[in-house]
Amino acid sequence: MKKIILLFLGILLVSSAFAHEVMMNYYILGFNQWDDSGMDEDKDDAGFALDQVRLCWYAPDYGFEIGVNDVFGSQGNDVTFKILKAMKKFDLYGYAYLTIGYDNYAFGRIYSGRGSKNINIYQLPTIGSDWMFKLNNNIGNLGWTVYLSKFVNGSEDDGIRLTYNLAGAKLGAALRLENRPNPVTNKTHYEIDFEYPIAGIINLAGQVTNTEDDAKTKDADFYVIAHYLPGFEFPRIGGANNPDIGILDGVFKPYIAYATKRDAEGEAMGESNILVGINFTTYQNAYFKLEYNMDSVEDTDDLLLMQIGYTF
Repeated sequence: MKKIILLFLGILLVSSAFAHEVMMNYYILGFNQWDDSGMDEDKDDAGFALDQVRLCWYAPDYGFEIGVNDVFGSQGNDVTFKILKAMKKFDLYGYAYLTIGYDNYAFGRIYSGRGSKNINIYQLPTIGSDWMFKLNNNIGNLGWTVYLSKFVNGSEDDGIRLTYNLAGAKLGAALRLENRPNPVTNKTHYEIDFEYPIAGIINLAGQVTNTEDDAKTKDADFYVIAHYLPGFEFPRIGGANNPDIGILDGVFKPYIAYATKRDAEGEAMGESNILVGINFTTYQNAYFKLEYNMDSVEDTDDLLLMQIGYTF
């Protein structure tokens, strides 16, 4: 345990000097320290526990992220390191941008797991990441992205995504061809998504995803998420000209979400998660989130999660 504490103190010290963003996820309730051990009969909530540390380095032409995962995932306190992003972007003389490296698939409205880029903690459905070549640009209000990924063992993933801004709404649609040209394992993924601020008060977003394969199951899942757009602040103590009050000086934004997922038989919309939380972003580049996650899966405990982060 002392080694783990020293490890994370070292990570935070180094990241404070070099990283552009540091994010930490904690379980407050619902974490099970025996999940990776196979000892189902000895399950025991461990209470407050650190689950992940994410370190991010970003500039307009590159991105690099490291995730330190499963910090308390087993009795042995195993720690795993994973590269989440490693990409370089090139400007092709203004006609398009070429991205090379390990990056997110352009599928769905979510492109990043960084805490500063998402209102919530629980990762809403995404396709994932892989090694790829990606081209993208904008033509007026129309954005386009095409990519070629994986390309190993005679198989590849190809995809296209289009976005359009219309009267304040953000609309998106994507197609991904997985494991082409392998006729046995190939799949076709479709999605449409939207995001719209209603009267400047509620930001409503959603996504519908469909997967076509040989399995005789339902294939469409969806989610919706809404948050209070303007947020609210603590009143200034001593008047508007009083110095900042530190960590409490920021904007609180409550949110709620509903996301479906496949059940044990592989049926889409067979299970779901309900999220209720609050996102607090300070004026000092820090953010804090608290989220209650209710899972419909039988015998699955509800989760109370906390996320803290800082952008440099």
